[in-house]
Amino acid sequence: MRREMPAHAHDLRARCDEIRLLAEAGFWEEARALGHRLLERWPREPEVLGLLGALAHRTGAISEALALWNVLYEAVGATASAPAGLDQLGLLAATGDFASTAEGWAQAARAWDLLVRSGRLSAYERLAANRRRLGNEEGARRAEQLYEEAFRRRMHWLSPEERMQALLDRPIPLSRLRRLELPPIEGLAEAKARGIALLARGHFVSARRALAGMDDAWLAQAELGCGEAEVALRRAARHLLREGPRAPTALIFAAAAASAPHAPIATDAVELACAALRPMVERARPDEEALHLLALLLSRTGKREAAAQAFARLSALRREPWPPPGVARAVAICAVRGRQRGLVHDVIARRLVAAPAERGRLLDSEVHGEFAPGARAQLRRTFAAVREWLSSRFPERRKSLEAWAYGVHVTKEDQPSGGPSIGLPAAMAFASAMLDLPIPRHVVFTGALSYDAFGRIAVLPVGDVGLKLKGALHAGAQLLVLPEAQRREALSGQQVPRRIAERSTVFVSTLDDALDLVLAAAGRPRASPAALASGDG
Repeated sequence: MRREMPAHAHDLRARCDEIRLLAEAGFWEEARALGHRLLERWPREPEVLGLLGALAHRTGAISEALALWNVLYEAVGATASAPAGLDQLGLLAATGDFASTAEGWAQAARAWDLLVRSGRLSAYERLAANRRRLGNEEGARRAEQLYEEAFRRRMHWLSPEERMQALLDRPIPLSRLRRLELPPIEGLAEAKARGIALLARGHFVSARRALAGMDDAWLAQAELGCGEAEVALRRAARHLLREGPRAPTALIFAAAAASAPHAPIATDAVELACAALRPMVERARPDEEALHLLALLLSRTGKREAAAQAFARLSALRREPWPPPGVARAVAICAVRGRQRGLVHDVIARRLVAAPAERGRLLDSEVHGEFAPGARAQLRRTFAAVREWLSSRFPERRKSLEAWAYGVHVTKEDQPSGGPSIGLPAAMAFASAMLDLPIPRHVVFTGALSYDAFGRIAVLPVGDVGLKLKGALHAGAQLLVLPEAQRREALSGQQVPRRIAERSTVFVSTLDDALDLVLAAAGRPRASPAALASGDG
């Protein structure tokens, strides 16, 4: 009952895995360009549409992500080859779950197995539960393993083995290779794969031996690690000239050039490298490694004014934290062609210099975004509650909290923002701005707010927790902060495999809990025990 794979499936999978690798390594522009070239070749291919939607989602291009998902669901609806009756089969399977006999459970397990084979992710957890109830523990564990593998593909995550296969034909800089999970060296039979794994671990001499005779940028990096910078520079230049303006090879070439300051350097290779690096430094937040190496190349070729500007920009970037204080990520539910999806967007609060009468206030003129009815009033209530809560928790900072005016921008422009789940992320954005405390980019929030009986701000349940967790992971988040009351629901395995959900969630009961989480991530002390015990924290 699986959808028939097209004849080009293997070539398509390899090309998509190359795009996934580039995105993992931070080469977003190149990944998206390759994806759009694939889309020109296969305009309605679901895997390409889904992958491009994921890249847009992870880089905050929400309008583009929604447009791609719209085309994806249209394509899936138009080309679906699954047999009729899957909904009836799901009803039969769910009914069998409540059977009182082993025969009924076995019938339900067979139905869930058929649904799994049709590609329905939500059936894996039920299949595992039924097999376990029938005493088939090995079959249950196998179903859970297959669920995690299928979920990983749906999220566009590479396994270590898939990552290594993509690396064989796509050299990336050592600085980024070291951050990637690779298979154990002992299990790698191919010499090139072993060389790449050795390189990632800093075993340059062994890597050079394994990569000998392979005239590409991998060998250039091994030679650079062995101290042969001029040889590495020549090899990287040849590879760059042969390949064209590719950002990964441009970084490898630039790193070799920086290590061989007196070696002759090919002008055409420098021009290709600069052309490849410029998109990386023209982002809203430039890639610091690319900017540094571009500045060195410009200086090396005598373009001193442009190099000085690049170095000045780099210095400014390094002085500013990223993300800046006031930015909190939120996950919401959006509807695309009748399907519900979790969508991550930013809530951005800012401190503003203002006249005395406006200090300590959220300015109406500085509330930006597309809002559902009542959402603006909700943001004002949240702001006032957070201001008073922080004044109680940090009384020594009351004057500084009230020395500024504040604004807020909710970035989900394509669909109106509103509903109670914006409460926790908006509160964390305001707290971050008021305390000048950055929130790690990998953390996402959702939760409603209310005062509890002790005068604290309680975090209350919200809807569609499973879809929101799936959406957060799809956007590249590592941690979703959820209401404590929804722990069981989030870890049920219905939308996200249980083991993945367990390592991707943290649960809070109050706004104090959420702030303590951020304070711990920033290495700052929590509130004093006395403040917490008093109920004012």
